[in-house]
Amino acid sequence: MRLSKDRYLSSTSGSYERVLETADRIYFFNFKEKKDIVRTYNRKMELVAGNHYNKFIEDTKGGFYSWMSEKMKKHLEITK
Repeated sequence: MRLSKDRYLSSTSGSYERVLETADRIYFFNFKEKKDIVRTYNRKMELVAGNHYNKFIEDTKGGFYSWMSEKMKKHLEITK
């Protein structure tokens, strides 16, 4: 797996886009997958969870984030 300092993460399972940041986590989301798959990293860019979708939703709905990408904001609006 290759982690870019930019907005993208590439792995054998696909390409992930940086979509959400909290005080201690950075979430990457695969928009091309039919399932909601989230990769979660800590601030040292160490993998915390391969698919931590429930925590991701908890952080977004609770407003526990410091940044969210515009693409993710649109995606969440569509999936409501």
